[in-house]
Amino acid sequence: KQWYQRRVAITAGEKMLRALVSVLFVGSVYTAALKHHEKDEGVTEKNILRAFFQSPAAVLRQTSQTPDFTPIEQFTVFNEKQMMSARDAVNKLVQMPLDDMLDELSVMRKNRGATRFTEFVARVSLGERTETRALELPPSHQTIPHWFFSPGAMAGNGSVAGDTSTKDDPEQKLVWWREDINMGEHHCNWHYRFPYTEHAKDRQGELFAYMHQQFLARYDFERLGVDADRVRAFGPGYCWDKPLTEGYNPNLKGMSFRAAGMQVGPATNIGRRVIRTDVVTRHKDQLFNALARGFMEYPNGTRAEITMDRLGDTIESNIDSVNSKLYGNLHNDGHVIIGAINDPDGRYRVNAGPMFETATAPRDPVFFRWHKFVDAIFDAHRQSLDPYSTEDLVMDNIRIDFISTVTEELEGVCMKNRTNRLYTFMEKKRYTVYQEEQELEEEMKPIHIYKSQMNYSPFQFKIAVTNTAETDSLVAFRVFIAPKSDNPLDEWRNMFVEVDKFVSSVSPGTTMLTRSNYESSVILPTTITVEDILTGKTPDRSESKCGWPLRLLIPRGTPSGMEFEVYVIATDWTQDRVDDSAMLHGGLSYCGVAEGRYPDSRPMGFPFERKISDFEDLESMVRDVGNSAKADVVIKYLKEYVPTDDPKDEWERIINTEEEAY
Repeated sequence: KQWYQRRVAITAGEKMLRALVSVLFVGSVYTAALKHHEKDEGVTEKNILRAFFQSPAAVLRQTSQTPDFTPIEQFTVFNEKQMMSARDAVNKLVQMPLDDMLDELSVMRKNRGATRFTEFVARVSLGERTETRALELPPSHQTIPHWFFSPGAMAGNGSVAGDTSTKDDPEQKLVWWREDINMGEHHCNWHYRFPYTEHAKDRQGELFAYMHQQFLARYDFERLGVDADRVRAFGPGYCWDKPLTEGYNPNLKGMSFRAAGMQVGPATNIGRRVIRTDVVTRHKDQLFNALARGFMEYPNGTRAEITMDRLGDTIESNIDSVNSKLYGNLHNDGHVIIGAINDPDGRYRVNAGPMFETATAPRDPVFFRWHKFVDAIFDAHRQSLDPYSTEDLVMDNIRIDFISTVTEELEGVCMKNRTNRLYTFMEKKRYTVYQEEQELEEEMKPIHIYKSQMNYSPFQFKIAVTNTAETDSLVAFRVFIAPKSDNPLDEWRNMFVEVDKFVSSVSPGTTMLTRSNYESSVILPTTITVEDILTGKTPDRSESKCGWPLRLLIPRGTPSGMEFEVYVIATDWTQDRVDDSAMLHGGLSYCGVAEGRYPDSRPMGFPFERKISDFEDLESMVRDVGNSAKADVVIKYLKEYVPTDDPKDEWERIINTEEEAY
């Protein structure tokens, strides 16, 4: 009945048809979203589920006035022209009444399937509408599962999603990390949050540089843990003209593999656009020339001061690029060139590789090599900045007496010392997904897929801080972790990974602060699933819908125990905050804020975001900067540990490949 109450100007024939159809469908295909249709209780997660699944009712409600959206073959967010077309589609959708927009998105799913284009326009449209902006969307691995799971894993209920590597692949020891489901979602969510076809959000260019630099450092952690070298750059001027030693087979639907030894060609066609490799090289040269001169140029020839934010906007390159004609579309063009390396001119109609899509790009080892090249440009700018003096870092009335970690006990594990010892392990995770042709119903038909993933015993930071002033001080605490090394601090500064940033009011005297790993400013709060939505679970609608996976907050370490240094520095938040209402919450360290200004005025990564000249090592830095402290921490990977809630038979099916790989 509610179906045809929505329309006033419909013909008598349509009324008869809808009445007939309602009789046929009552009791069988009423969807959870439809049951709440046009109620006064407000828009909920249930209402918007049909944007991601086929809805028979939505097909029946379509009218001839529905906008026509031309499908985009081989859509990628790294193609500016395609992104402008997707932007037009989003603009049309958000101007429609909400129910009509949700119907249209559902019909797009039915007619075209779960594609990169339909997923992009659905998530961006829902993120821009006032009525739906605050809602928690289901995770990408449920709405477009073929980005994350192989056809074999999707074929049967209860299957195991194994790693794609073989023993002959030198990169196979790290495939468990690169193919982590939630890490792929993080990269995807970040780029959905910051589409480069719109004006940049506050400090978006700096966030682009910082998030990817941290991504690289975290990958280097894991490489060191398996005795592999740190990532080597691949890009113009960095082995660009030589065969790419790493191959990769994603084993995903609609995605091609890349054999080892392939080489970048002279040109890559994407639609009618031709990306010439020599032009990309020229754009790189123009950026390095600008850095050498100390300024960039606007299209009218005037000078632009180089800042990390402006440089990031230009390299990404978003609509606020200083000069896209002069400096190009460097980051995105590299993704396209490498993603299409199998068939650069499109003559064989070979599908692109994982570098074409944000959710799948981190699975490919070359993703990190490409971003190592991109970060080399950013680091040239970092090297040009004046180093901090001791006076720049000191907060006179604050002294940090010590920092330590305290780990919770794991059942069945003997922990002689839980202080400054962190414990990681592999566990079995059951993912629930749905086939692409799944219709939105009260009783969805799930597919359960098991996959091994890293986790760790929860822990807390303990920070003893002394305030020598007579009044309370509002203090920001910035916490980092890095592998212990004999390298000079300046050579190792880009290995410091932020694990938390928070503000606390510190009373006069000595205070002991406790901070849980669950409170980290880096992580994404727990996400809601399709099953949660259908059963009416109330989500925690956090401001941030983007962040690093909680499970990967710390490195895996090694079975014998890998040594790290945890470092904290305290700064005056009354001087750091951009205004009196600025707060630190959610996954803002890597993902910023959806609206308004980034709350922290300090450079991202402070104090490791520029050259360090006054201190040879972390010890001397702590000695001279009393408002900082460090702790030596060991991370031990419990190779043989099986969580008590993991069925042994299922675990053994998963762990065999992992053990052999290690």
